Amino acid sequence: MFGKRQLSVAAIGCGNRARVYLNLISEQPENFTIVAAADPVSQRVEAIRGISNNPNFLSFADADELLGCSRLADVLIIATQDNYHFDPCTRALRKGYDIVLEKPISNNIHEVVELEELAHELGRRVIVCHVLRYTSFYRKLRELIQSGILGEVINFNASEGIGPWHFAHSYVRGHWSVVENATPTIAAKCSHDMDLLHWLLDKKCKRVSSFGHLTFFKKENYKLNDQYPMFDATRYLDQDQKIWLAQVYDNPDGEKEEILGWLKSSDWGRNVFQCDNTAPDHQTVNLEFEGGTTGTFTMSAFDEGRNYEFNGTKARLRAGDFYKEHLGADIIITDHASNRTTRLNVVDGNPHPKFGDYHNGGDVGFIKELHLLLTQEETPPTSITSSLQSHLMAFGSEESRKTGEVISIDQYYRSLKSRENALD
Repeated sequence: MFGKRQLSVAAIGCGNRARVYLNLISEQPENFTIVAAADPVSQRVEAIRGISNNPNFLSFADADELLGCSRLADVLIIATQDNYHFDPCTRALRKGYDIVLEKPISNNIHEVVELEELAHELGRRVIVCHVLRYTSFYRKLRELIQSGILGEVINFNASEGIGPWHFAHSYVRGHWSVVENATPTIAAKCSHDMDLLHWLLDKKCKRVSSFGHLTFFKKENYKLNDQYPMFDATRYLDQDQKIWLAQVYDNPDGEKEEILGWLKSSDWGRNVFQCDNTAPDHQTVNLEFEGGTTGTFTMSAFDEGRNYEFNGTKARLRAGDFYKEHLGADIIITDHASNRTTRLNVVDGNPHPKFGDYHNGGDVGFIKELHLLLTQEETPPTSITSSLQSHLMAFGSEESRKTGEVISIDQYYRSLKSRENALD
């Protein structure tokens, strides 16, 4: 696939993520042509047909139907739910597709390891959608850390605030609410963060330990319901919440009565204190990297945005949403010797009138570079092999949360491989 040529693209799973990617891909007709899509919801497939502007576009009712044909495209986007990544990805790799795979790779770490090995064995590309690496902000952050301006990074604190409404939507009412049946929260929501820490430091993680609990969104707190109108499901009708409604309901601009009727029978209409959720609403991970760098990562339902503190031998760096909102700078660096402070604001290099805010411009940046990622000889920076590291960190953290043990990443990986071999 090396060299400049138009690539054909098909998709399995035509929800929000696939539609965003394919809309952006359609803006590069010199690089891509959209040829097929599969989804059990026919309206979603028809939306992709409209995006494709291809009179020969092929529609399929599901992944089995599409993958039952001879290879239809150079590249297959897999944007199904996490628990349905492994099977279509395995079959597509064996058919000769290169893959663009939504993160996380799978909700099962054994399947993550097996897919990485299969891609390597077959010589196929699996590019994982760690789109935040393609934002101007995170590229500047990595450039600064790798430049040596901080000296050696000794320790860090990082956090992601999911936000109360977002958490309730996805991890109380939604697809990832019951961890026994879904991807653990620290992998589902924070696989971006684990990937970013591995990438920003350019070091492998050696050990993790973790603590976390479900504290607030529990049935015994139903007595508090009147104090929290912010979680009322009818808020899905509010204009600023339509983005969330659109992720789970195919007609978010429909009549009020229609949407209210759907909410009455939908998981997303449930009271947040009356669900079957088990996902922790807060979790802290302790991490040790090569060279002795240590740090913490905290996930919370009750904070908003991502924030970073990197403490180096020459300077300290503060960055993220809190610093932008309250101190007016994306990144603040303070030199130890002079105590001089430098404030930086990062200009978005991926502006877009419709999708520019998606993942802080990461979706636009990712698709802008996708053709090169698929055709250059070099291994893509967000390859499945690179992404394996962040998945080991995330799933290892969940293992620690459940067992109370400190997890050696190398030993954890070896144990996974030995279990895979035992199943062969």
